[in-house]
Amino acid sequence: MKQKRQERNYRKTIRFKETEHRKLVELLRQSAGCQNLSELLRSMLFDRAITLDTRNASMEEIREELSQTKTAIHKIGVNINQLVHYFHAHPDPKNKRFYARKVMPLYAKVGGLVSKLLLVLDQLSKRPWS
Repeated sequence: MKQKRQERNYRKTIRFKETEHRKLVELLRQSAGCQNLSELLRSMLFDRAITLDTRNASMEEIREELSQTKTAIHKIGVNINQLVHYFHAHPDPKNKRFYARKVMPLYAKVGGLVSKLLLVLDQLSKRPWS
């Protein structure tokens, strides 16, 4: 059986400044339970809990840093694979030494990036998860 919806018999008009309206629209966009502005305002007026979807800005920075580090490691890995392929393709020892010398700085770069990655992970492990 359907429940009767309680009628709202009273209409009130309120005016907002542009900045106030933008703030309300942003709150509505973030709210998890309100479908329209009227519902949001009623929730705010009558002290009901309003659930907002928020983002942790510091986590976004860490996510971006991890993504950049992963991309850099991947690019270096591709270069190392190409050099190793060339190394094995050439039987001449001079060519092998050339490719071995080219690959060594890339391994050093990877080592630096892995150290950076470990520092970020260490920072993450010390953060509270609230």
